[in-house]
Amino acid sequence: MMEDNVYELVLRLLEELNPDELAEVERHVQAKRQAQTGRSAIANHARDRNASRICPRCGFRGAHRHGVDARGRQRFLCVRKKGGCGRTFNGLTATPFARMRKPELWARFIRAMAAGHLSIDNLHRFGGFGVARCTLWRWRTVILRALADADPKPLGGVVEADETFFRDSFKGSRGWKRGKPPARRPPRRRGKATQRGLSRQQVPVITAVDRGGAKLERVVGRRDDIPDALLEGLANGTVLCTDGWKGFARAARDSESSHVVIPSPATQRKSPEGRPEPKLDDEGGKLSLARVNALHQHLKSFVNRSAKGVSTRHLQGYLDWTEAVRKPALSDCQVVLAPRPQRQLARSLATQRD
Repeated sequence: MMEDNVYELVLRLLEELNPDELAEVERHVQAKRQAQTGRSAIANHARDRNASRICPRCGFRGAHRHGVDARGRQRFLCVRKKGGCGRTFNGLTATPFARMRKPELWARFIRAMAAGHLSIDNLHRFGGFGVARCTLWRWRTVILRALADADPKPLGGVVEADETFFRDSFKGSRGWKRGKPPARRPPRRRGKATQRGLSRQQVPVITAVDRGGAKLERVVGRRDDIPDALLEGLANGTVLCTDGWKGFARAARDSESSHVVIPSPATQRKSPEGRPEPKLDDEGGKLSLARVNALHQHLKSFVNRSAKGVSTRHLQGYLDWTEAVRKPALSDCQVVLAPRPQRQLARSLATQRD
């Protein structure tokens, strides 16, 4: 009853405010709603974890209650005598938010990322978060890592696949100054490689897209790893359109898919028979690589222009960021609260290349 009276009182007071005051109230309400959204998503995740009592480290069921932590969250003990690992956990253990502070700000920060705000300096100066710049940078790193750990949606139907390359980057590294260079080359300015063409200074990225809008963007260590990375997100029985590289042919064979080779425009111009007839699918649509080529252009523009260069270590996270901003789940913390698979990603490609 009291809550109804307060609600009606607030509505009556709003009628008496001028436009400037209403705008100020709207900002406060939006900030409060965002804080509640983040807390609600985290509370729901913790409640599900508490109900199942499954250890996020070893998967043992039936952990015992073990008090609360300093923030009032329920702790559990994975009992070693019953087959567990003997460690304690809470509702946020093994999620990106474990050991992070200020949960009331997370949803607002994720919304800023979803809106395309890339500059940590601007967020620190004008975002009103009230935390250090380094804290915002760590939050972004954690969220990008969580996005990179999310499993992609399987590709089906007509799938266009092709590889692209990004220059390897050790942006932010102090290895050369500390006498431990991260690569066998001198440091270079962003945007210029010391070797021409494809070399070990180029990081391969496999990209694929189907006509339903599902995408696969995966950083791989070597070009020979592209078929295996493509198979992880390719459904059986698809129509795989590629440029004819032998690795794509192997991926199509292993996934029991039809392989359609799309010749490049330069190859068509050099063909003595002239321009061949376009290949069509079962519904009469033209088969091409237009969608995957447009995806390459979008990724290059985002990484090299909007983000002004990305360290190879965080490249996978930025690629997943471009896809996650289109999903509403990014704004309510659901993407970064999803269980983190144990699949090892190629985040530090320098250690894979001699």
